[in-house]
Amino acid sequence: MSNPSTLGYLLIGKETTWGTPVTADKDCGLLITSVTPGFEREIVSTQGLSSIEVQKITSGTVGSKLSLTGSLQHARLFDYILGEASHALTGSDTKHTFTIDNAPVSMTGETGINASTDIVSKLDGLLCESAEVNVGLNKDLTISSNWLGAGLTNSASASSSVISTLPVFPQALCNVEVNGVAATEVQSATISINKVINRVAGTGSVDYQQGHATSIKFSFSATLGFSDKTYHDLLMGGTTPDGTPTAFDFEILCDNGVTLGSGRREFVLGLQNCMGSWDQAMEVEGIIFVEISGEGTFKECYSVDNIAAASWG
Repeated sequence: MSNPSTLGYLLIGKETTWGTPVTADKDCGLLITSVTPGFEREIVSTQGLSSIEVQKITSGTVGSKLSLTGSLQHARLFDYILGEASHALTGSDTKHTFTIDNAPVSMTGETGINASTDIVSKLDGLLCESAEVNVGLNKDLTISSNWLGAGLTNSASASSSVISTLPVFPQALCNVEVNGVAATEVQSATISINKVINRVAGTGSVDYQQGHATSIKFSFSATLGFSDKTYHDLLMGGTTPDGTPTAFDFEILCDNGVTLGSGRREFVLGLQNCMGSWDQAMEVEGIIFVEISGEGTFKECYSVDNIAAASWG
């Protein structure tokens, strides 16, 4: 029997030990547009002499995975994408500042269908493999992410969904800065986070026994308007290609314009030490934009909302 998406939900919880499930009772901070839990199994097929056909099929390692997309309301997911936040209270507002953790915490995710017959999957040991922050013309600020986990258990007892009432960030509240200067006529801008997640298995069990994040890299891309050759020179290192160009910052900044302590809502993700390339798109009957892309290192990430530190994790 099919079910409408209005019956679906996702809840998350912070694990203290990788792969040991906890109660998932927090919203993920997104107005979710797509969530896809999954189960994966390594298949071992065995063939021998005297037959063209595979003779045995057995199970290898099994694990869980999750894909998630939505419009950002608050940044709780970045505890798992980058590293756990520190919290500073000003009036009614809490600023959550994220730093990169060499051993990021894992999360348990509960996703299900709360219908007359419930269908629930609980995924443990989830570590973020990739995330993408995007802002674009006539779009909200969106987050897309992919996760790899350890185990998965199914049940027929759904939890009640938790939906954040915080606002999203429409394009009018979002800006892009390149080298500390606000870009104009931004068509789209993206910061991508890619991590290497290694799940370690061993003989004697089909379950993964350890999960580790061993690398994190950042990249950016944007399609921008321009009135002169500033972006050309910036990415080239001058009017001609330079082998040692000056590095620059690339940031996505969103806020509602309210003073901190009085209901400010904000999200900032920035890169530094950036270098990259550019393309200039020119088409008949079109508008000419410059498309820039490259890589950088982490500079900063923080958010501001009304979630107290005690209610965050």
